[in-house]
Amino acid sequence: MRKTVRIRKHELGLWFRHGELHTVLESGKHAIWSLSAKTNTIEIVDTLSPRFRHEQLKALVRDQRLASRLSVIDLKDTERALVWIDGRLDAILASGIHAYWNQNASIEIERYDVNDIRFVHPKLETILNFPGGVQHFNGVRVDANERVMLFRDGELIDQLGAGHYVYWRGGPSITWKSVDLREQVEDIQGQEIMTVDKVTLRVNLLLTHRVTDAVKAVTEVLDWRQTLYREAQLELRSAIG
Repeated sequence: MRKTVRIRKHELGLWFRHGELHTVLESGKHAIWSLSAKTNTIEIVDTLSPRFRHEQLKALVRDQRLASRLSVIDLKDTERALVWIDGRLDAILASGIHAYWNQNASIEIERYDVNDIRFVHPKLETILNFPGGVQHFNGVRVDANERVMLFRDGELIDQLGAGHYVYWRGGPSITWKSVDLREQVEDIQGQEIMTVDKVTLRVNLLLTHRVTDAVKAVTEVLDWRQTLYREAQLELRSAIG
């Protein structure tokens, strides 16, 4: 039985025999004899579509007949990659094996380890606005009047001033607490206090305060606002009493 297969200039034919790659067919017309569908299949792939996907990808990228045509990205569990095609962001890749045809486009690959938690890039906004991009990152914007305490796996590692900070997901646990450094006012209302001569007074207190040590505010007490409120009540009772 004779079969003719036509491969266009931007295509390749993958001839599989008994489930394994037998031959890579270049562009042109190929006359193939005794092509039994039970033991032989030919898959035509379009190299103009930059990313190469295949159920046997792990084996195919190791075949020398294809390896020279592909940019292969093998990412560990803690690694991520940005893929730029002709200067445009095409994908943010998680762990696994990925492959791109390198013949018809300019492929640029940037690799990162999520254990290096901070992500800095000159095209940061483009990356964060990429479809699905937010699933790979945590981010915090800090105003000029704030300090943000950054914790890695529960340990304080940095104090952040004004700016935009972005961190990888999938690595160490990253959390933060924000402290407002502006002067603030607390209204402590309806405090019933008995004086030493047994007179009951109902007193309101207006308390003005400002945080001067953001680290202590978040590491030495569970809730510094509640602590301040309680201390103000005690001082008020002591003064009136």
